[in-house]
Amino acid sequence: GVCAVRLLNREEETAVNARTVVETVKPETGTIALYTDLIGTVEPEQVARVYAEASGTVTEVLASARDTVSVGQLICTVDTKQVESAKNEMDSAQVTYREAQTTLGRITVLYQAGSISAQEYEGYVNTARKAEIALQQAQENYERQVSYSSITSPIGGKLEKCDIEALDRVSAGEQLFVVSGEGQRQISFSLTDNLRSHVNLGDSVTAEKNGDLYQGIIVEKSEMADEETGLYKAKIQLESGQELPTGA
Repeated sequence: GVCAVRLLNREEETAVNARTVVETVKPETGTIALYTDLIGTVEPEQVARVYAEASGTVTEVLASARDTVSVGQLICTVDTKQVESAKNEMDSAQVTYREAQTTLGRITVLYQAGSISAQEYEGYVNTARKAEIALQQAQENYERQVSYSSITSPIGGKLEKCDIEALDRVSAGEQLFVVSGEGQRQISFSLTDNLRSHVNLGDSVTAEKNGDLYQGIIVEKSEMADEETGLYKAKIQLESGQELPTGA
């Protein structure tokens, strides 16, 4: 018979002796996390923007940016040229009201004595009522004009922005101050329509600023797109970060 012999070199021998090792494990349920980077703006939990209610000239600014203010604290005065006029109207209405009341008192005595008719008496009563209403309106207008000229802080907190100085001319509706209240910091940001469907209230968020990390959760998510940007506004409540400047 014929005997065939195959000689193996070192490389072939290594290949033959190699064995594939397979390890099996029991599958487990886990969470797949998707991360997206977005840019947001730091803002206080409570913020108040103070606007001029009437046009006029700033006569005095009693606080500056970074000052701490309290609720109702006077922070600015504006000469609207309306306070004195409103005061004169109120004084005139006061005189008219007193005269109407005095006349009504005298007419009431005559009416009770039967000297005048009920119809005539009712006319004096109506005149007195009109005078009272006019006085109330004049008083309300005066108080309104005083409030327009005396700008106070609507909340307690830190004065973040002050855009005026004495002798500046301001217009009705112009923003004068921004006051940030006490409380945790928030981050306002926007979502695309696609991202909005993947984001839920209570989701965890990590915010980064200059290498420092801050943890928070999503507390607001708009269901209506912004008319200007087409994006959906949302807010994050931070667990810390009080040192973060407003607007960062």
